Amino acid sequence: MNNLEIIKLEHVFKTLGNRKRLALLVYLLGGESSINQMSKALNIPYKTADRNLLQLQESGFLNKHTSYNQTFFSINYSAKNEYVLLLNIIRKSAREDDLKELAKSMLTTARNMNKVYRHIKAKYSPM
Repeated sequence: MNNLEIIKLEHVFKTLGNRKRLALLVYLLGGESSINQMSKALNIPYKTADRNLLQLQESGFLNKHTSYNQTFFSINYSAKNEYVLLLNIIRKSAREDDLKELAKSMLTTARNMNKVYRHIKAKYSPM
């Protein structure tokens, strides 16, 4: 692994190492959404959502387009990226409503994160 690959990998881990960005990613697994919709649904400031979504886009996780003065984001499933493949597996094994609820849960306090883990494990673990 050369230095450039290490720097790219570090950037990806830093991008995914933020709870708000992870929640936005999980929310988008349910389908395309505008910044406004996501900020309201996840109860985070518009500017915070915008900044984190742009970072996810710059890392190759998201597609972005603008329509009627609103910016929309969606998962970039065409990216040649193992992390996007993992996101696709999660998306295929869950319902849209479950993903949106999970995204909201991800923004709870650290104490409640164990509850989210148990929910995912119980709901999506192979039997």
